[in-house]
Amino acid sequence: MLAEDTAVWTKYLQSPLVPIKELWYDVHVGKGIRLEPGASEMDQRIAAGITRKRIDVVCRVGGGFWVVEVKPRANMVALGQVISYTWFLGLTLIPYLQSSCMGVLWTFLRAISTIMEYCT
Repeated sequence: MLAEDTAVWTKYLQSPLVPIKELWYDVHVGKGIRLEPGASEMDQRIAAGITRKRIDVVCRVGGGFWVVEVKPRANMVALGQVISYTWFLGLTLIPYLQSSCMGVLWTFLRAISTIMEYCT
């Protein structure tokens, strides 16, 4: 998160709309790029680590999860990031959480109206 994002997130945490049970910051999702076959194991790991997408915050709320992209102003770019990051989260973590990507997406869609009310 950038400094301007941190201020927005701190303000939200002071009076969250929904109680947060747990949260994780800078959650890496996706596969990242692969280097050519001759690249060292270390170079492969570094390339994958720095080219994967990074979710600002994942929150466990109620019976599901929220994917949060923190921005000083709500806009279409942030909305697009949340939608795609929700998809990537499903592909990356859902097998471990024994849930479904659609469950995460449904949680997001139910919460979006509340979040948009907060932003206006």
